[in-house]
Amino acid sequence: AKKYKFDEINATDLVSDLTVSAKQKVEILKTLYRKAEVIILDEPTAVLTPQETVQLFEQLKGFKELGHTIIFISHKLNEVKEISDRITVIRSGETKGTYDTKDVSIEKLTELIIGHSLESSYDSLRKQAKNNDTILSVENLSFEVGGVKKVDNVNFAIEEGKTLGVVGESGCGKSTTGRTILRLLEATDGEIIFEGKNIREYSKAEMKKLREEMQIIFQDPFASLNPRMTVSEIIAEPLIIHKKCKNKQELNDRVKELMDTVGLSQRLVNTYPHELDGGRRQRIGIARALALNPKFIVCDEPVSALDVSIQAQVLNLMKDLQEKLGLTYMFITHDLSVVKYFSNDIAVMYLGELVEKAPSKDLFKNPIHPYTKALLSAIPTINIRKKMERIKLEGEITSPINPGIGCRFAKRCIYAEEICSKESPKLEKVGEAHFFACHRAKELGFVNEK
Repeated sequence: AKKYKFDEINATDLVSDLTVSAKQKVEILKTLYRKAEVIILDEPTAVLTPQETVQLFEQLKGFKELGHTIIFISHKLNEVKEISDRITVIRSGETKGTYDTKDVSIEKLTELIIGHSLESSYDSLRKQAKNNDTILSVENLSFEVGGVKKVDNVNFAIEEGKTLGVVGESGCGKSTTGRTILRLLEATDGEIIFEGKNIREYSKAEMKKLREEMQIIFQDPFASLNPRMTVSEIIAEPLIIHKKCKNKQELNDRVKELMDTVGLSQRLVNTYPHELDGGRRQRIGIARALALNPKFIVCDEPVSALDVSIQAQVLNLMKDLQEKLGLTYMFITHDLSVVKYFSNDIAVMYLGELVEKAPSKDLFKNPIHPYTKALLSAIPTINIRKKMERIKLEGEITSPINPGIGCRFAKRCIYAEEICSKESPKLEKVGEAHFFACHRAKELGFVNEK
């Protein structure tokens, strides 16, 4: 570990006590211990945050300098461009081409991977929804369990027909916020206003009725589906619970309609989840969420477990459904490349707090909070000629059990001063819809008042 600068690895630690990132590095060290000349890394960053990915890439580049050969297998095109000298594209079991990284364009690689250009699809994803009515707002929302404030005083609103992306590192409270809004977890404080009414005051019977309006697509398309139920039974379940069909024929017709909507073949009606690939399983989850004709859907990392071509299919499907049915999404993810193209607005969370919120274009063009800047700097670039300045987050992470007063990011922030540890920053507004919580942002010139 010392030789290869894996400083966080301690030989006396139990594997069960390590973080996911550290476990990944232990696997790499096992191959190096055997003096392997060729190291095959199979999706090594699939479960890592952007910052952990940057750190791993720096270490992998060190391996190359020591003479190790690396075969890097991944569905994340930007990461492949970042780490590789040559790229081989495989689709449907066939090699589609091998290229020097510096000589192949992103458009060419995209076309080879999925069979067509994504530009027309991204144009559709960038379109802004026309309806500006607020469908959901949360005010001072908090959720605490076991003394840990997983969500702390969060405020935001989502306009009808639009998508709010929620990003941040693992454990920042993204998924907990989504589940608290749906009352799958009960908030300890604050208000959840859906179509003008505080649903925290709703009874169980009222919430059951509201489930028809608010649904969720879960992260893992396998774990969220009952393995003992067929595709048709899974999609039909919410229709049966809410008594939406008068007879079996009407139920079967509705299930077939939903399968057609999400692009599932009718021959799969009696198929079980384990017999399908990840993309089809996720389509089942989407069909189930759509069964009751909801207005608002929480999408909890719906494409993180899928490869890039399937991601594109699912994202395009979700966007098409949004435009067709007028859906509103809360899109939770740690993949900033995806959220950039899919969301109208983006909220950045850190240790349970909202630190920045802005329209997607504004956030990527002019990030204000130092944490947001660090997240964006960790995105592997697809342009190898453009050198990105990486912002390394060092220092101790504030304890979520007892965060105390002050900015929770202060211990890891290179710009922190005395006020940052003594006073919690409040959300400030700049421009029409850009909010940030940082004491020194204006002083440091991070805020563009125009």
